[in-house]
Order: sequence, then structure tokens, then C-alpha cells
Amino acid sequence: MTSAQTILAVLTGCALLTGCITFSDTDGVDFSADDVAAIEIGTSTRRDVLERLGPPTGVFRTRIFDAFLDEAAFAPPSTAGRVDDDVLVWQQVRLEGTLLLFPVLVTWANARVAARTLMVVFDEHDRVTDVSFREDDE
Repeated sequence: MTSAQTILAVLTGCALLTGCITFSDTDGVDFSADDVAAIEIGTSTRRDVLERLGPPTGVFRTRIFDAFLDEAAFAPPSTAGRVDDDVLVWQQVRLEGTLLLFPVLVTWANARVAARTLMVVFDEHDRVTDVSFREDDE
């Protein structure tokens, strides 16, 4: 094999190994701007929000120190299955990307991450007291 044939074989091999991969993945709860707009402070209840959005991806309790001040906080919930946290969070993360491979010469990647987060705060009567929505698209 001559050197020209060797170079041609190497270039042909590289050309055959060149490729492109695209990928996309979504995780979390799918919700829309209409879902967020439907939540009314002072009017909507925990049940309304859960029926519209489904189970949250996260729960928090901001009144954690109430347990140290109130003995009733250590009692079991009066309703079986009741979520006793006052902040519920719904989040969706979407990842899209492209990977181009040119052996020996260049490997190029591009990724885009988009996230939507909704936090809803409830009072002790399960009424919505605050709604926070953020959408990041990078």
C-alpha cells in the first residue's frame, strides 16, 4: 500500500465514523401558563391545585418551628393521607442537545436546558396565599 492509499484509507475511515446524534428528554410535571393563571390567591384551595396539576415534584414545610411550640403538631394527621406541608412545588426540566463527531479533527456539542418551576404556598386552612412561577430557557 502506498502512502497515498494509506492517507486515502484513513480519510475514508474518518468520513465513515463521522456522525451526528440529537437527543431530547423531559422530566417532571407538564403544566402550562393557563394552569398557573387559574390559581387564585385567597380563593383556590389545595384540592383545586392538586386536581389541576396532579402530584407535586416537591413539598416543603415553612412552619417547621411550630412543632417545637405546639404539642398538637406531634399528633397524627386527622385525615389519612393528608399532606401537612404548606409549600408545594411543581417542576419540569427539558434537555435538548446535539453532538457532532468528526474523528481526529473536531467534536462539537450543543445542549439547551429549559426549566419551569411553580411554587404554591398554603395557609392553615389550605387556601393559596402565594404563587411563584419561573421559566428559564437557556
